[in-house]
Amino acid sequence: ELSWEEEHTARVVRQRLDDLGIRWRACARTGTVAWLGGSAAPASDTPHFALRGDMDALPIQEQTSVAWRSRQDGCMHACGHDGHS
Repeated sequence: ELSWEEEHTARVVRQRLDDLGIRWRACARTGTVAWLGGSAAPASDTPHFALRGDMDALPIQEQTSVAWRSRQDGCMHACGHDGHS
């Protein structure tokens, strides 16, 4: 799904977090913030770190035959610099 249209993907990610018992909240409509361990959100004065999982596609027609290729016509997850959900 393209940026700001990841409705299905957000539902899948959130359901998986629920299945794992991981607390989360929605942000920016299709974004999800989750916390591992500790309180519902880390205090500002405690050490913590963030992991970013990118889930939006680019408007590119994928022309590969690999098993993990996009199943959405005209959408390809082509950026390779982030971690991906």
